[in-house]
Amino acid sequence: MTFRLFTAAALAAVLLGAAPRPAQLIVYSAPAGERPAGADAIHPTDGVLPDGRLVAPAGKSVFVGTNPLGFALSPDGRFAVVSNDDQRTGGLSIPASEPPLAIGYSLSVVDTATMNVVSVFHDPAVTFFLGIAAVANPRDPSTSLIFASDGANGVVRVFDLDATGQLTMA
Repeated sequence: MTFRLFTAAALAAVLLGAAPRPAQLIVYSAPAGERPAGADAIHPTDGVLPDGRLVAPAGKSVFVGTNPLGFALSPDGRFAVVSNDDQRTGGLSIPASEPPLAIGYSLSVVDTATMNVVSVFHDPAVTFFLGIAAVANPRDPSTSLIFASDGANGVVRVFDLDATGQLTMA
């Protein structure tokens, strides 16, 4: 009899204690939170997709100027020359750097080993657009020749790129 009472009491406890409990509330949210889609205000090299997911480039990023479109690697691979092709001359926010980056048309030279901008060429009379090439200088093997299209003026500009990454218009 004692066994039956114990079993009945245990069964009642299990049944009464097994009443359906409300499920835990799970809140789903996008990693970007309330940030709008587009360039991320917190990490400027990242982006926010329309569904709130974040995208970021692999590896190290470096700011080179405004609207970088053209790119050429020096023949020895030490420098990347980037053509910044933006007609705006002001009103943009770019990170402070040394050397200072230019707003508008410019060429930026990036040291590929350190991923730092080592020089910037900016001339208000030049309007770079997309086309850029780098070749070894046949007269001086320690330098490279950089050819950059100046779209609005209809010419190709020629630059010397020295061993330190400095550009000089030829």
